[in-house]
Amino acid sequence: MFSWTEDPPTVPGWYWHKGRATQPELVQVSWYDKTNGICCVHDMFSTWTCEEIGGQWAGPVTPPQ
Repeated sequence: MFSWTEDPPTVPGWYWHKGRATQPELVQVSWYDKTNGICCVHDMFSTWTCEEIGGQWAGPVTPPQ
C-alpha cells in the first residue's frame, strides 16, 4: 500500500498524483535533478515540474510483470 505525501518524488517512475484533477491520476516522473531538487512530470497531455504541479504523491508504482 502507498501513503499520500506532499513531498515530491525523488526518483523517476510512475506515481499516483492527486492535485487539480478531481480523481487521482497516474503520471510519469521521467527524471530527477538531485543538485537542484527538480523533477519532470508527464501525463497524457502535458509536462510540468513537480513544483509547478504541486499536490500529493504516492509511489513509485511497480509495473506488473
